[in-house]
Amino acid sequence: MAALTPAEQKQVRRTSGMIWSYKTGQMVALQIHLADRINLFKAMAYELNYEWVTANQVAKHLGLKRRWVMELLRGLTAAKILEYQEGNESVNDGSASDGATDTFRITPVVAEVVANEVDSLSFNAGAFSGGVDPMLADKIIESFHTGVGFTYESRSLLGGEQSAEQTKRMLGVWTKGALVDEVLAVLNNGKVTEALENGGAILDCGCGAGVAVNTLGAAFPNATVHGTDPDGVALGVGRKDAKNANINNVSFFKGFGESYTSDIKYDAVICMDIVHDTPRPDLILQNICKNLLKPGGTLMIKDIKSTGSFKKNLETMGNLPMIYGFSLSMCLASATSTPDGMGLGTTGFNPIVAERMCGEAGFVNFHQHDFRDPANLYYEMQSPGGSTSMTRNATSASMASKKAFKKNSAVRNAIKRSPLYKGKKKKKSKKKRKKYPDLSNNPGPYFCACCAGLNLMQVTCQRGSKM
Repeated sequence: MAALTPAEQKQVRRTSGMIWSYKTGQMVALQIHLADRINLFKAMAYELNYEWVTANQVAKHLGLKRRWVMELLRGLTAAKILEYQEGNESVNDGSASDGATDTFRITPVVAEVVANEVDSLSFNAGAFSGGVDPMLADKIIESFHTGVGFTYESRSLLGGEQSAEQTKRMLGVWTKGALVDEVLAVLNNGKVTEALENGGAILDCGCGAGVAVNTLGAAFPNATVHGTDPDGVALGVGRKDAKNANINNVSFFKGFGESYTSDIKYDAVICMDIVHDTPRPDLILQNICKNLLKPGGTLMIKDIKSTGSFKKNLETMGNLPMIYGFSLSMCLASATSTPDGMGLGTTGFNPIVAERMCGEAGFVNFHQHDFRDPANLYYEMQSPGGSTSMTRNATSASMASKKAFKKNSAVRNAIKRSPLYKGKKKKKSKKKRKKYPDLSNNPGPYFCACCAGLNLMQVTCQRGSKM
């Protein structure tokens, strides 16, 4: 690829934001279609009389399941179709208390466009067919009635290998360019990389089509690399890719994270963009901590960047309308695919939930890494025992990140050219600022495996500056 000037790099980011805004349109169109089919707009306007109502009141009125109604109400609010008032403070975790006192309403103006099918020449809700396979839209509507979603494998069986191939292509550039040199190098002060170079073992729990498994297998030929996933179609893609690339140290196993067993103990386990998708993430984390990791072994979780507060998400996540569309069609669907599913949804595994759930699973040394990735958070922790049982402070993590930053000169030079994170000018200080690996300018977008991308131009970075 030809080298781009700083001005051209800026144009690339603008073009990317423009194109992904079309994807946002598709996901909002899906939500309008779903709301129209379940009679949400007309009910809130003409039966609930434009009043402020809770998700529970709407669900009860329509005879639908509250968790699904809440996700749709929040998505339509993010898209500025509905209005919202915050209730008592609560954590976005998919539970019955999540947003229980938050209220929503439709205005008469909006109702003329999406509800008044009698005499409004502006009515257009009927023009939206969902933007997805009609069979998938039907499955989503069924979930509003039953509360039970559907698995990724059921989607793969419906669409064949195309879905898994799409995810692989979306994540391939990021995985090859950042996972090994930028993220893995930081974990446990570099000990994970050292273990794999010397014949250690690593598991990708929820590996999908195996792009990370095969990347790790190629990068660490002496290591044992395993991947597990309940989607047999996606695993078939991973096995085929490993064979074609002559990667012989990888193995794929069909199974669920909460019940997966292995004859070996792993030096590290990674969960990439999947925890919020799983029905019982609590059981998966417990299994990893108690049965899969070596004492002192490392777990790294990459998941969607959110705050734990819907109000704060509205203020900081420019991609939120799209995120809720993905949640209704994929993430929440998977997270409620069993009757006991917790139903986290795309924004449900936020820092508050992550720290609480990982602690309850038995992990120690929980902390976040600042890779300046505009769309994802990275959590690292260890299983009890081993040499890592001592408290690991932020300074040691920062030093490991600094070493990884220095290691990759290509990324470092790209960072220096990038205007992405200039932010506000600050007064000069003698105190030196620690440097972290910067994923904001690596090739490819950063997004959930179940999502098609982010409008990066509207995302707010961790330092609070708009891009």
